[in-house]
Amino acid sequence: MSFKLLISFVAFCCIQHVVYAQKDTVVFKGYPVVAHTDTLFHIKNKLGSLSAPERAQRTSSKVEALSEDLLFVPDSLITVDDSTLVGIVYKGDILLSLSKADADSVKMDKEVMAKAYQEIIINNINNYRKETNVSELLKRAGLGLLIIVVLGVCIFF
Repeated sequence: MSFKLLISFVAFCCIQHVVYAQKDTVVFKGYPVVAHTDTLFHIKNKLGSLSAPERAQRTSSKVEALSEDLLFVPDSLITVDDSTLVGIVYKGDILLSLSKADADSVKMDKEVMAKAYQEIIINNINNYRKETNVSELLKRAGLGLLIIVVLGVCIFF
């Protein structure tokens, strides 16, 4: 009798362990700020009359527009600290405003968060410019043509 009880207790513990192991905790990351198919960061909170998805969409469009600016100077993208908000600003145009609630949702200080987001935006724009630079595109086209010529030579000779 005690052997059966021991086996059933062990089986119960194993089943309970499997059930607890299968529980998934879904963590809401927020709404992505996407520029050039890259997710830069996520926005979780609303600010003023803008909902979190609207803030993410506006920031995405502003970053993409900024990357198309031929006169973009990375040093001109600055953070401006207000008493309640920290803004990421380029030539007077506010790309993104971050509140204490935004910083608390990612467990960072809002000034540190703004500097991190500023660096992410600058790196994204610089990478996009490198990838879409005319000389880089010509190099890729030349390499593609070279591969086609080599394959053609290998096939026909």
